[in-house]
Amino acid sequence: MGIDSEYIQRIAALERKVSDLYEALGRAEPTGNATVSPEVEQLIAENNVIKAIKVHQEQTGTDLAVAKQDIDNYLSGS
Repeated sequence: MGIDSEYIQRIAALERKVSDLYEALGRAEPTGNATVSPEVEQLIAENNVIKAIKVHQEQTGTDLAVAKQDIDNYLSGS
């Protein structure tokens, strides 16, 4: 049993709408794999992890605990 092409098209349209909403809000769209922006990567490279957490939190709209976990995951390669 295959996936109906109509469902694939509808899912793609919904994903575009969600992306548009994130863009309209000025927020980074979460990827689910704790990737970070180039700005956050630069802060980490400069050993400014606390600022990296704060910037990541602002960019993604997550709370402090989630932002810290994302950065910890990034640092550990998870």
